[in-house]
Amino acid sequence: RLDTAGDGSGLGLAIARRVVELHGGRLWVESAPGQGAHFHLALSYQREEA
Repeated sequence: RLDTAGDGSGLGLAIARRVVELHGGRLWVESAPGQGAHFHLALSYQREEA
């Protein structure tokens, strides 16, 4: 964590992942030492027929 000035519960990503999974999607992170992290979110979309 780069910014340690704020307070947090540490639940943000866990809650976000659960919400995304409930909608049939995925939330994941890829990281490499010294290079930071990439957060990914994937949701499917089905267009309704008129």
